[in-house]
Amino acid sequence: TYDGINMTFNEEGNRLELSDNNLYYNCYNYILRSNIVISLIDESTGDKNLKELAKAEAKILRAWDHFILINTYAKAYNPETAKTDGGIAIMDKYDLESVPKKYTVDQVYNFIINDIETALPLLQSEPENVYHPSKAFGYALAAKVYLFHRDWEKAKLAAEESLKENNILIDYIELSNNGGPTVDKTYAKGGNPEILNYAY
Repeated sequence: TYDGINMTFNEEGNRLELSDNNLYYNCYNYILRSNIVISLIDESTGDKNLKELAKAEAKILRAWDHFILINTYAKAYNPETAKTDGGIAIMDKYDLESVPKKYTVDQVYNFIINDIETALPLLQSEPENVYHPSKAFGYALAAKVYLFHRDWEKAKLAAEESLKENNILIDYIELSNNGGPTVDKTYAKGGNPEILNYAY
């Protein structure tokens, strides 16, 4: 599969003969859902703060999906060539008539970083449930994006901010002493503090 050759960096694999996966379609499908919220929520009725939170959550998830796409289907970010390296289509609004065009790797990263930096101040430290992106997830995503973008200092600062929000690890000794994951259900179904994004 494409996932197999991408995960093992197999440059010999004949991509024409591989079975497809749904990553490309799924990411753009999720981006569409995020764009519906981002484009239409301001015109809806309801609490202003809740609408801002919904837009911020949609932006951080849109950034996540674009980040997955750029790092699966384009060259890695290289500051010397990023302005000319072909990237992916940026879908920045809900518009069924728009014709997607390919942007450069640099443009895609700038878009992702802008979405993250716009959303981060509005995310909650403790969202309503695990299916809403938290501030810890937002900072962790920022750290990873900055790392791939080769902005080492910002990556370090964002990682530290994420750890301030959530630095809890599973105690596997305690879990084992309690009978293991088949007996102790503490970490099942949204109880795992190490998982910051349940979107997938």
